[in-house]
Amino acid sequence: MAGEPCIISVAITGSVPRRKDNPALPVTVAEQI
Repeated sequence: MAGEPCIISVAITGSVPRRKDNPALPVTVAEQI
């Protein structure tokens, strides 16, 4: 598989982020960057 394309996906905030559970949670793309 050397040289084959690879896509890596990461859920950096978990599966269902909620601000009510954690006010410091980055929800928007700008906050995550």
